[in-house]
Amino acid sequence: MDKIISSDLVEMLVHNLKGHTLLKDANNGKYLDANDTHVAVYGLDKPAELIGYTVHDLNNLMSQMWHDNAQQVVAFEEQVLLTGKPVIHPRRVWLNANGYVWAHHMSKFPVIGTNNTTTAILSLGEDLTRYLSLQELYQYYLFFYKNKRFAITKFMEHLNIKNLFHEIPPNSEIMVLITKAKLHLNKAV
Repeated sequence: MDKIISSDLVEMLVHNLKGHTLLKDANNGKYLDANDTHVAVYGLDKPAELIGYTVHDLNNLMSQMWHDNAQQVVAFEEQVLLTGKPVIHPRRVWLNANGYVWAHHMSKFPVIGTNNTTTAILSLGEDLTRYLSLQELYQYYLFFYKNKRFAITKFMEHLNIKNLFHEIPPNSEIMVLITKAKLHLNKAV
C-alpha cells in the first residue's frame, strides 16, 4: 500500500468504525485488514486469519453457492478501480459461512495514493438482517436453497426455533406461522 496512507489511520478506521469494515490491496485483491465483525461472517476468530487472502481464497470456507458472491465482490471492486468512485449497494443479501442469510448495506471506497491511483479499497457494511420481515427472510432462504425442506430447516435455525418442533413443518405451516407472527405483531390476532 502507498506510504502516504498512515497505517495508524487505516487501523483506526478499520477497527473502530461501526459494522463490517475491511481494507483490500487494489492490485491483488488481498485483505490487508478487517475488523472482528467482518471476520465473524466467515466463521473466523481474528482479523489475522483473513489477511493475505482474496475473496476467491475464502470460497473454501463458504458454501458452494457463495461462489456467486465472490464474483459479485470482484465486480464491485473492479468498478471502484475503473471509475475511482465509491460503489454503494443499499441492500445486498447472501449467505454467511454457516449458511444463514445475511443482508447488509455495502459501500466500497477507493483509497487514493500519492500517484493519484487507487492503492486500496476500503469496504464498509452495516448488517440489515434484523430489519428483514419474517416473510422476506423466509423468501431468501427459499431462493438460496433449492431444496425446500433444507431451506425451512435453515430458516428455523436462523430464528433459533428448530428445537421447538419434533419434525420440520411443511411450507404451508411455515406460511401460517409467519402470518400469525405478523398479525400478532400488529395486534390483529
